[in-house]
Amino acid sequence: MLNRRDFIKNTALGLLAVGILPSEVFAADVKADMVIFGNFYTVDEKNPKAEAVAIKDGKYIYVGAAAGVKSFIGKNTKQLKY
Repeated sequence: MLNRRDFIKNTALGLLAVGILPSEVFAADVKADMVIFGNFYTVDEKNPKAEAVAIKDGKYIYVGAAAGVKSFIGKNTKQLKY
C-alpha cells in the first residue's frame, strides 16, 4: 500500500507522463488548495525533477520549480514540505 507522499508523487508522475495539465495552470488568479515542496522525479527527460506541486480541487495545476509555485499560494493554501 502506498503512503500519502508516494501516492501524490506517483500521481504527479503519471500526469506528467501523459502530458495532462489542466487549463487552470495558465490562470494567474488561481490559488491552490495545497502546495507540496519536495523532490519529485518525473518521466520528462527535459525536466527530470520538480521541487513543488500545486493542487486545486484534487487536480494538479502546477508541477515544477519552487519559485514558480509561489503565484499559486494564497492565504488559505496549505503548504507541506518533505
